[in-house]
Amino acid sequence: MNKGKGAGKQQLESEEKEEKERKRGFWLWFSRNKAWFIILLILIFLGSLIFLLPYLRKYEPRLRQIIPSYQCLLCHKKEIGASLHQPFKAAHCTSCHTPHEKGEKSKLVAPLKTLCFSCHPNIGKDITRNFVHDPVGKGFCLDCHLPHCSSHKALLKADPKELCFYCHRFAEELSIKDTHQPFAAGLCLSCHEAHGSNYDKGLIKNQKILCVVCHPDVGKKIQNPCVHSPIENNRCTDCHGYHATNYPVQLWAEKKDFCFLCHKDIKTLFEKTSAHPLNEKFYCVNCHDPHGAPYDNLLSKGGNDFCFSCHDYIGEYYPGCAHDYLQWIAPEGSCLNCHSVHGSDYSLLLVKEPLALCKTCHLLTPKHRIDHPYGKPSIDELTGGTLTCSSSCHNPHNTPYPAMVIKPRDELCLLCHQVEELP
Repeated sequence: MNKGKGAGKQQLESEEKEEKERKRGFWLWFSRNKAWFIILLILIFLGSLIFLLPYLRKYEPRLRQIIPSYQCLLCHKKEIGASLHQPFKAAHCTSCHTPHEKGEKSKLVAPLKTLCFSCHPNIGKDITRNFVHDPVGKGFCLDCHLPHCSSHKALLKADPKELCFYCHRFAEELSIKDTHQPFAAGLCLSCHEAHGSNYDKGLIKNQKILCVVCHPDVGKKIQNPCVHSPIENNRCTDCHGYHATNYPVQLWAEKKDFCFLCHKDIKTLFEKTSAHPLNEKFYCVNCHDPHGAPYDNLLSKGGNDFCFSCHDYIGEYYPGCAHDYLQWIAPEGSCLNCHSVHGSDYSLLLVKEPLALCKTCHLLTPKHRIDHPYGKPSIDELTGGTLTCSSSCHNPHNTPYPAMVIKPRDELCLLCHQVEELP
């Protein structure tokens, strides 16, 4: 048993000795023929170039980019950011920069404006539009963007909320109480294009379309037949501030006086002796919708129905009376035959002096002849003033009694004419 183990051990030692001799023999041969071996490798490499040369020529531009970029990283540490410029991410430095020796200053391979647009042709189209953002038009892309990496999207130097304010000083407007919500939140790009636009101020769309995106209630109103001229002409900012103003709903002036900035002729009517009430609680938009309405002059109702919205007590007896019949011969409606809308030189917004107004229709035919004394020097016994048609006898808006008198006829007469006075 022990003899078998000894024989196996001797055989193993013998095999190990032979292996060492073989390795020693190879290195001995290599040391003697090393020069010839190196020459052989060179010949193999040169021979392979015959087959590789066409491929090297084909990919030469690519290799020129890769190899210098590798050398760039030996000196320039790779920057890290959430947003990386694609050539920088791929370490293709020479896509934008010329190679340079240490100590020399590298240059861009083309002017900045041309260089950026070569990879961003869509932005190149933007500079042909009607409105171009000034830095883009001048090729100052790096005023807003970083060239390699950034912690903000689109390689911006800062968050858009802050970036725009670097050049556009809006500190005063931001301090105003009534500000446009996107402006206050720094969401400039919700309204403006960053590079170029076909619309004034670099807007994304024309004002009429852009504003109704966030103000759908206005969008419904401007579908009406009558639309306020500024909106119709895409000029919402004629009335409203685009960023901030000192007045509610971002108007350019106090709401009570605001409409008069354009409608100066209407303002003079409100300065007349008799004027429609106008104050903080009741002003133009109580009658006229500032955006759009179903009827002319931006009214919510047509004809006399609109007046009865407030003067409902008149509408109780007026429809169907003789005066109401005038609306069939006067398209503007019978109220406007007698009353001015905004202001008049005569009481109760009348278009003429009261007696002259009544005589416009009455006295034309025997049926409408006025026999009762009226006007100066006739005195109304009930009021003490001049006797007119409507001072104590008639209500021009109708009554339950014939001829629009305010009481049954005999009772009405006896208000002034006592029985003792009769013959």
